[in-house]
Amino acid sequence: MTSLRDELALVDRRLGRIIAWCGILSTVAAWSRILPQMPEFAPWWTLLAAVPVLVIVVLAVAGATLSATACRVLWATTILSVTVAQATVFLGYRGDDPDGLRPWIGVLGPIAVCLMPLLVRSAVTAVALAAVIPFAMALSGLVFLGAVPATALAMTPIHVGNIAVLAAVMGARARLLRLERAEESTRRLESRRDRAQERLRSQRAVARIVHDEVLSVLTAAMRLPGPALPEVRQAASAGLEALRTAMRMHPGTQIDVERELEAEDAGQALARVAHGIAADADLSIAMRAGTVPAAVLERSSLALGEALRNSVLHARNGGPAVSVDVGGDELTLVVSDRGPGFDPDDVAPERMGLRNSILQRMRDLPGGTADVTSGAGGTRVELGWRRAAARVIDSGLSTRIARAAVATLWVTGIVQSLLIDLFPVPNPAVGIGCYLVALLGALMVTAQHPGRLRGAEAAAVIGCAVVVALCVLAYADIFDAPAGEVWLLTFASYLVALVVARGNPAAGCVGAVLLVGLVVAWGSATGQPAIGVVAMATPTVVSLLVGVTWFIGVSRISVREYGVRAAAVEAASATVFAAAERWSSRRELSGIRRTAQPLLTALASGADIDDALIGELAAAEGSIRDRIRAPGLHHPALVAAVDGARRRGVHVLLLGEETAMRHRLPGELATSIARLVAEKGAVAVTVREVHRDGGSVVTVVRERGDGSVQREEFSRAGA
Repeated sequence: MTSLRDELALVDRRLGRIIAWCGILSTVAAWSRILPQMPEFAPWWTLLAAVPVLVIVVLAVAGATLSATACRVLWATTILSVTVAQATVFLGYRGDDPDGLRPWIGVLGPIAVCLMPLLVRSAVTAVALAAVIPFAMALSGLVFLGAVPATALAMTPIHVGNIAVLAAVMGARARLLRLERAEESTRRLESRRDRAQERLRSQRAVARIVHDEVLSVLTAAMRLPGPALPEVRQAASAGLEALRTAMRMHPGTQIDVERELEAEDAGQALARVAHGIAADADLSIAMRAGTVPAAVLERSSLALGEALRNSVLHARNGGPAVSVDVGGDELTLVVSDRGPGFDPDDVAPERMGLRNSILQRMRDLPGGTADVTSGAGGTRVELGWRRAAARVIDSGLSTRIARAAVATLWVTGIVQSLLIDLFPVPNPAVGIGCYLVALLGALMVTAQHPGRLRGAEAAAVIGCAVVVALCVLAYADIFDAPAGEVWLLTFASYLVALVVARGNPAAGCVGAVLLVGLVVAWGSATGQPAIGVVAMATPTVVSLLVGVTWFIGVSRISVREYGVRAAAVEAASATVFAAAERWSSRRELSGIRRTAQPLLTALASGADIDDALIGELAAAEGSIRDRIRAPGLHHPALVAAVDGARRRGVHVLLLGEETAMRHRLPGELATSIARLVAEKGAVAVTVREVHRDGGSVVTVVRERGDGSVQREEFSRAGA
């Protein structure tokens, strides 16, 4: 089993790759600054600034396959190279306007900050080290120019706000680590549970094989006296082969839970099952694109086979009709016939074919359904399965730390706007209201409930983003800077990206389209150059892409990786524990085989089903059912008494519970119960083992011919 330490390293490696892809998108978004600025810097600085870009590309492309050590080296290289490049930016600058310079390397500041908690385990240390990066460019101006340039000073609050992004990453990482620890704890609990319940699973597997392939044949033969019909002979041969196969392979063996089959292959496999049991069945198959897990196909095939056997052996009114519809991550099987029908509610609890081999078999399957309807016009069995929708986490945005991070970003934007007066609207109330709307959107996108935003919440956040954008564009003609550089418009783009990351990609895409549409409409109405409109729309598009990248990446970590791994571990542990029970199930199968094989051989050879053979069939059928229904009552003394009573015409029923103890009855207790069963005067005897808080008890109910009832109760500790 993978250690928890390895799993934590895997979480960090995956998060690092997501952050790297966000860095690539941020770099692409800065294209309008990178190309014009390159001639203004010394070649050595350009090469230095290129180092983190190249490392980020390597992390994005190969981060999933690199070792944890290699990833840590690359994370450290990215953080160090970005910090050094920012600290030497004004040393390498060769232009003549340092006050107006917005170095493009600033776009990688958030990436360096976000990688810090992956490299440094202590949250306090990570924040302390990350706090150095936002001041690097301001310190560079102070050291190499003697004063902090105006633009560098104005951008410092925004860079400080990157620490809030670090907090959000830490929140998401903490959520994923808690999830992994919960998965680890669940695996341990499931292992203990599997150890306790594997005996029950093995018994169920034996019961299903025996019922499907043996008991159904014996029961049908008793109801069809005379020369064995071809259907009975064929079913008897299949039962013999099933017993031989079951002895070679433990029936509870786990299959590959991760293997997926194409819909076409699954449909053909189901068709072979149908034709093998009912060659004259009216079969229709519809196959669509999609896959079906091997576990689903295996269970569905067994349930389909039992439904078809029931139809062939009991309907006797023409071949059954079988419909198979598979694809699109779902499966539907329908078996119908025109037989006399029956009332499913009247089926006795001890009859296992309908409840155990068909209904329960499918309903135990995650996403599985089963339904039986029957009447005078025939019987219809409908089996279904649908893949459960993958769960989606909220990327940590429902945490308090995420809310604090987004609020901090909002505060740093206000500080920057105050420093350079980037929103000088005529009416201060309009500016204040615009900032408050932005804050409202930030609070709603970090709503403190797990999972995605509700529909109204997502719509309200998008509405806030649109209101902010409209307000900025309405006063864009009086700004000293282009509207694209106004922080509020950028924050509106952040809100759209956060809606996507929260788990509402459709709403986020609608919001991005609205913001871009507003920018394009504004540019067209005011005669802005096309390149300027593109530059204004780019932050929204890139923010959307970053949000989608983060959402997909984190969702895959939490759903695909952990879910599949947990299923694989559970299957592996179940397989290990199944091996411990292998020989117990084989012993049961061996005893059942000794009882049933002579009768199945006789039926397969076409023997006449006369009164003598019917008597033997009834005795064998009852004995096998006793083994399956009440294995804890299978004691030689009691078995002999039950067999003798049945031969006298007494209806004897042995019942057990899944939670009852399965150890053989103590000799003295078995003798006491056997004496009651063998005592004459009863027309029906029911022996039932029940599990109670104080242990397992056995009740014996004897019904006499005069209608009186005698009830005795025994405990395993004694009478």
